Amino acid sequence: MGSKVAIVKRRWIYRFWPAKSSLTKVPAIAVIDRVTSFSLGRCPKKNPSFSLCSLSFRKFQQTKNSHMIKFSELKPGDIVLADYEEKQWEGIVKELNREDKEVCVETDVQQFWFTPEHLHPIMLNDEQLQKLNFEKQENNGTIKYMKGAFRIQLSKEKGFSDLEIWYREDRRHIKQPLAVHELQNHYYQMTKVELNED
Repeated sequence: MGSKVAIVKRRWIYRFWPAKSSLTKVPAIAVIDRVTSFSLGRCPKKNPSFSLCSLSFRKFQQTKNSHMIKFSELKPGDIVLADYEEKQWEGIVKELNREDKEVCVETDVQQFWFTPEHLHPIMLNDEQLQKLNFEKQENNGTIKYMKGAFRIQLSKEKGFSDLEIWYREDRRHIKQPLAVHELQNHYYQMTKVELNED
């Protein structure tokens, strides 16, 4: 390959062995490896080209103690946990690549493309609702969270495993724990407005 810059597509998985030259010249051999997964840096635009020097290669480890999110559940703006360097980072979905089933997530580190098995839900609780700027009201064994005309109500006894949400005439009873991105999707379906931390 000489000193030519490597051109790669974001959906490929690579392992690189750089030569002993400086970073200004990058003669390297790229070998496809579908066992070890690396990120490809910032979320690229359509038909991207990248120089080898500009890419960020990070090894990901799948977390075993939490289930993955289905690709079909996600939309831009959803808040999720992403596996990065053997840790989980909270991030916001910025873009979806439906062809390759990849999700661009912005964390405190950077924007990266992830496959769904490296994304996990954040379970809904009081702390998460406070971050989403809901107002809390307690009364007669129930807890109500309010944001504009949108309401969430749950009993102190059952907590977040059994709750009602409503917006005007649209009322829904959810009898299982809800993740933050699932609440965001309900909120958008009901109000036609995105729910975020702003």
